[in-house]
Amino acid sequence: MITVFAAVYLTAFLAEKKKLVFGVLFAAGAIALVVGTALLTNYSSLWFQWEKAGRMPLELLIFVWLCIAVLPLLVAWRFNRPSILPVTVVLLMAIILPHLYRQEPTEHSQGIYPTPILAAHVLVALVAAFFAWWGVQRRSRALINYGVVCFALAVLWFYFSNVMGKLGRSFSLMLLGLLFLGGGWVLEKTRRRLVRHIEEAV
Repeated sequence: MITVFAAVYLTAFLAEKKKLVFGVLFAAGAIALVVGTALLTNYSSLWFQWEKAGRMPLELLIFVWLCIAVLPLLVAWRFNRPSILPVTVVLLMAIILPHLYRQEPTEHSQGIYPTPILAAHVLVALVAAFFAWWGVQRRSRALINYGVVCFALAVLWFYFSNVMGKLGRSFSLMLLGLLFLGGGWVLEKTRRRLVRHIEEAV
C-alpha cells in the first residue's frame, strides 16, 4: 500500500499549482516508493513458519486489496486520470516483486536464505526507466530526475547484491569507481537529453 500510494503522490499531483503542496507530496512519494520497494525485496518474512499461522479472514483479505489496489487507483482517477498508468505499473511491480527470489544455502550453517533473482533487479530498473519516460510525457523535470536517480540506485543494488561479493575486494572497489564515473556520466548525459527534449517541446 505504501508503494502504490507513493506512485499516486509522485504522479497524480503534477499539475498542482501550489509549489509547497506539490513539493511535500512529491518528496513523500519519492521517499515512500524507495522504502516500499526495499520492503518488498526484504524476504526475511519468509523465515516465519507461515504453515502454522491461521489464514487471513476473507473479509479482511478483501479490505486489504481494496486499500492496496482499488483506493489508490480511485485517488489517481479523481485528481489526474492519466496517472492511472504509472500507478498501475507500480501496483503490478508490488504484486510481482515479492515472488522474485531464490533460496541459497548459507556459508557457515545448514540453513538457507532468500535472495532476489536477476528478474527482480531488472523489474525495478524498468520501473525506474518508466518514471523517467513518464516525466518526458508529462513534461515533468522532477519525474525525469527521480527516474534517473532510481535507475542508478537499481544498478547499485544489483552490483552490491550480485557482483561485489564474487570479486576480490580491491578489484570490486576499482570496478565500483569505474561504475560511478562511467555510469554516472551516461546517466547524466541521458538526463540532460530528456530535460532538453521537454524544454524544446514547450
